Amino acid sequence: MKPNAAFLLLSVLGLCACDGGEKDAGALPAPEVLTADSLGVHEIFRPHKFFPLGDRMVVQTLEDTVFYVYGLPDFDFRYAQGRRGEGPDEFLSPIAMPTGGEDVFSVRTYRGGQRTVELYRALDTELVKVGTFRDWGFDPNYQMACVVVEDSLLVGAFIEDSPQKRHVLRLVDLRSGEVLDSLTDFYEYTLPFDGRENMGRNTAWVAASGSRLAIAYQETQTLALYEIKDGRFRQVASLGDEPAPGRESFDPDPSHSRVSYVALFADSDRVYAVNAHTDVAALVRGEDRDVVVEVYDWTGRGLGAYRFDRKNLWVVGVDGKRKTIYAIDPRQDFDRIYTYRF
Repeated sequence: MKPNAAFLLLSVLGLCACDGGEKDAGALPAPEVLTADSLGVHEIFRPHKFFPLGDRMVVQTLEDTVFYVYGLPDFDFRYAQGRRGEGPDEFLSPIAMPTGGEDVFSVRTYRGGQRTVELYRALDTELVKVGTFRDWGFDPNYQMACVVVEDSLLVGAFIEDSPQKRHVLRLVDLRSGEVLDSLTDFYEYTLPFDGRENMGRNTAWVAASGSRLAIAYQETQTLALYEIKDGRFRQVASLGDEPAPGRESFDPDPSHSRVSYVALFADSDRVYAVNAHTDVAALVRGEDRDVVVEVYDWTGRGLGAYRFDRKNLWVVGVDGKRKTIYAIDPRQDFDRIYTYRF
């Protein structure tokens, strides 16, 4: 079973789809090289998303509506829930998202003629639904859901219906549907190219913990940290040397784009930004990719940097409590997890 190379490349590119805050270098030490412990695991059929939730890891796949649950730190298989190809109603056409909670993840799904956001807790033997909300965020201009914070607020990215197709990050109350705040200083863009109008650029990776929110931009290698307080986005720090980029800063041809941040994780104490330090041309040529995991606290202070003893790994989760990074090799069969302790 080999991974779909086209999907993996599109995932990296993000092709599908700040008020105030002083710049802070967030200086990091030279990356420390970590050595892997390799764990054999229950076969995962084309994994799509990984959610580390306390003592468990939930895996969503591409081909079906089954969620696989593993125990941490040994990644021992616990159970699978759902039916391949169709699944129970609650997992019909799911789009799973992190919530910012320790043990809950959310699923956007379609049921009864409308879209909903449903929250699940991963227990020892089953996934249990703990909340259901109407997906007020879904409209014709809706791009994707990013995270649910504090189990009731959706942070979602929208594309405005305008010639510029400006992207805006909105904070939506899941109970009432009210838009509480909009982050217009959001540097993800859609550009026309080669007859298409939906070419995404500078993909924004979003992670949350409690009421804290982090955004890492793929091409500009910038990291913005926020606190959600009184229904508003409040910027805490902005890391990176590049100024806030405008839409006109990007070459419409995606083959010229840079690939810096490719994943983002967060817990109550730290933010973990995965930096590939490469570009699309190098990926197309098949050059090796050597990622670095950058670690910051929520004030933007650099705490450490880590690279691996092997190249081309894909980071799928970080367990801050156990100081463990989980990675897979997308060129191989998905039957092995590499764990790195930092």
